Amino acid sequence: MAKLNDIINILQTIAPSSLALSFDNAGLNIGDRESEITGITVCLDATEKVVDEAIRSGNNLIVSHHPVIFSPIKNLNDGYENYRVVTKAVKNDVNVYSMHTNLDCVEGGVNDVIADLLGVKNKQIIDAVGENAGIGRVGDIQSTSLQDLAKFVEKSLDFPVRVISCGEKRVERVGVVNGSGADIEYIEKAKEMGATCFITSEIKHHVALYAKSAGMNMIESGHYATERFYIPILSQKINEALTKAGYNIKTTVSESESNPFSGESI
Repeated sequence: MAKLNDIINILQTIAPSSLALSFDNAGLNIGDRESEITGITVCLDATEKVVDEAIRSGNNLIVSHHPVIFSPIKNLNDGYENYRVVTKAVKNDVNVYSMHTNLDCVEGGVNDVIADLLGVKNKQIIDAVGENAGIGRVGDIQSTSLQDLAKFVEKSLDFPVRVISCGEKRVERVGVVNGSGADIEYIEKAKEMGATCFITSEIKHHVALYAKSAGMNMIESGHYATERFYIPILSQKINEALTKAGYNIKTTVSESESNPFSGESI
């Protein structure tokens, strides 16, 4: 049986923590590195339901994309889900490890795969953080109208989109950043790399105004939609890495997650 520290070493081969951005809290959020791992639940968010699911399944390690502790916890009372998640995990000896912006950045990670999913070819990294790694991808797509591209993104990610249009023109080169990637710096770099449309989620008002002024079309999907598709892929990568290392540890994708904006289960 493997100890948590053994598993962390394997997870580091999938997405090294050195690739995480400075603001991030990727890594071991809750846990004892010497604990013996009985099973792994993989999820986007380590919510209270996911912790309950892991406990029922006999899994004492949760590998989440988003850190369960991101901003400081200011109140330790049961009115806050983060407190309930942390205390329930601790009381039940459940470890929580986050693979966040390092998993976004790494080659073959979330940024790479969402670009592939949207048919982006000849990919280049928008903001490099290491060799063949970084935030965002810019690349070529088959020439299409902004309206048809928006419909394609909506269908591919199975989530409604919003569009910022700077005039109806053909789109042949796009920038893509999963999650809350609507950062003016990324948009500027994507434009410099020839993109005429930027696909991401959580576009703030001032960013929308900037995009209009800069002539950058934008397509906004949901944060959940631009990342949850990768969780089964991550689970498979972990499973393969564990098998290669000689460990027989059950790895399962959480069945308790749902999009907070739709309320529909996976």
